Amino acid sequence: MGPRRTIRLRADALGLLLGLALVAAGCRTVQPLPPDATRVGKVLLLPGVGNLRCELAGMSEMLTTAYPGLSVEVRIWGTPRQDHQNLRDHENHWRVAGDIAAELTAYAREHPDHTIDVVGYSGGGAMALFTVAALPEGVSIDRLVLIAPAISRPFPIESEVMPKVKDFAVLYSSVLDRPVSFGTLLFGTMDRRRQFSAGWCGFWRKVPRLLHVRWSPARIQERHWGGHASYMSLCWQQRNLLPAFGSRMTIERLCEILYR
Repeated sequence: MGPRRTIRLRADALGLLLGLALVAAGCRTVQPLPPDATRVGKVLLLPGVGNLRCELAGMSEMLTTAYPGLSVEVRIWGTPRQDHQNLRDHENHWRVAGDIAAELTAYAREHPDHTIDVVGYSGGGAMALFTVAALPEGVSIDRLVLIAPAISRPFPIESEVMPKVKDFAVLYSSVLDRPVSFGTLLFGTMDRRRQFSAGWCGFWRKVPRLLHVRWSPARIQERHWGGHASYMSLCWQQRNLLPAFGSRMTIERLCEILYR
């Protein structure tokens, strides 16, 4: 048995144990955030390579309820249910990212006092990066949220993306997430590299104003046991995602909330 297969089997066994622990522990009750209408603007949600709106429907509803001043949109960027095609259609990635960037630019110029946040999950995390990178000079978003992004670890986020993010960015990763580790090693990342992605263990370099939130067994109480689909747990989203959109949130305060 080769070392790669051994690692895979150990990851599977650990995932099973964590799943059983989750059943025993249940979901920790998280108090809902009081509605915050202070921020007025747009939140763009980009789903994974399957391009299914239902994937982020719960997140969309939760954000709309918690932040009634924000207009939340789930944007399809590829062909629904054509995972491999969407992963490998690299020319289309940048074309669509350019189109979305043009829309955000028009919105920013029409509503200069509104905020703009971009959230990407899995393949949508890479699309979020491409979109922000495609923004013209002088146009920026407020916050960038990357959930298990299928992008390579050497991707130049610090030079191509962060100068166009006003407040901060957040990256959620898990070393037990197989689609963005063995999956991207086998099929490649959205930027054409066959390697474990940033959604597995972050970018190679420390990026200023980017908070890297690594999965830990403490997240089991929120129905997140390390796998790719676990990010869809509404319990986890309520505890870990919602605070990132608060009107007075800073990266330091968010770090305190997520690691307390």
